[in-house]
Amino acid sequence: MTTVSVTDNVTTVSVTNNVVTIVRATTQGATGATGAAGAAGSIGAWGSPTEVTIASGVAALTSEGYYSIDTETDADSDLLTQITGLSDGDEVILKAENDARTVVVTNGAYIKMNNGADFTMNSIYDRIRLQCIGSDICVELSRSSGGS
Repeated sequence: MTTVSVTDNVTTVSVTNNVVTIVRATTQGATGATGAAGAAGSIGAWGSPTEVTIASGVAALTSEGYYSIDTETDADSDLLTQITGLSDGDEVILKAENDARTVVVTNGAYIKMNNGADFTMNSIYDRIRLQCIGSDICVELSRSSGGS
């Protein structure tokens, strides 16, 4: 029986007899997955997204997780300039709530986008992953434009 463990302040990955166990600490408790070595795990299985409506450019979240973002008063388009309610190290995945409404995640003082490029979510298949680095500042980790 061989056990190898790697731990940082958020995630523990261990392999015992070719079984991989991944445990990720979150503000909502620990999430994890176990599978044969080489098999894909499932980290961040948050279930269905929680809808949040932009108010004056701000999305007020409650914790890390998966969120669908809607425009203020169901406007055709809206700018997302700040995300509040996260702690240092928290990660979120955001998607557009509705294909008919465009959410533009905007590079600026509170959201630091890769290469300074805004991200337009105009499809329910678009995704962006952000991490809070403290003081309501988030940095982009990745994006996926799955729609038009």
